[in-house]
Amino acid sequence: MKTAIICDIKTLVPFLPSIGITLVAVCAFLTLGGSGLSAVGSVAVMMVLLCMFSLAGYDDQGGWGRFRATMPFSRREVVVGRYLAVLLLGLVGIALAVVLGGAFQALFGALLGTRTDAPGVAELVASSIASLACGLVICAVAMPFSVKFGAMRGMRFFACAVAIVISVGVALGIGAMPPGVLAGIVRWVDENLLMCLAGIVAFSLALYAASCAVSLGIYEKKDL
Repeated sequence: MKTAIICDIKTLVPFLPSIGITLVAVCAFLTLGGSGLSAVGSVAVMMVLLCMFSLAGYDDQGGWGRFRATMPFSRREVVVGRYLAVLLLGLVGIALAVVLGGAFQALFGALLGTRTDAPGVAELVASSIASLACGLVICAVAMPFSVKFGAMRGMRFFACAVAIVISVGVALGIGAMPPGVLAGIVRWVDENLLMCLAGIVAFSLALYAASCAVSLGIYEKKDL
């Protein structure tokens, strides 16, 4: 399993410079124009999504997916190793988000004047963890599609499925809510942030594990 994880991370190395430049630029501009919370949240979620999509895309390039099947990895190691590699990179993304967010806050605060409403380290960490959890939910939905259909076709099916689910959710959820209910939910979330954060993390990890089981079932039956 460890070898499969290392293999995926090494596969991602050529993409890391572009990913790093993107994350630094996004964090800088969002910190300058918005807040540190939105900046670190964007970095955390983009880290996990960019890594996941880059790995999925590489599987379709040059027959890498077929060649990997000839390597001394079991199919279980290939799938579970990919999920663990993405999760590990997401945890690295949290640390990167907090470091970048804190650095740009300090830099812009010194250059443009200290902002009294700048979030602290604990708030930056909480924002990045919540964003990573949301990113893992997206990965949990997208990865079985890429395993089943490949990166290109899988992402098209994924985009269509997400569009339908969001449309139905808006129509049946927010659109059907009585006035004031949404405001009450937002107020309750504000009053129970730690509980909500723990719930989001637990839900995302459970869904991510379930997605791994689905992908494993697909991959074990797939004709490579």
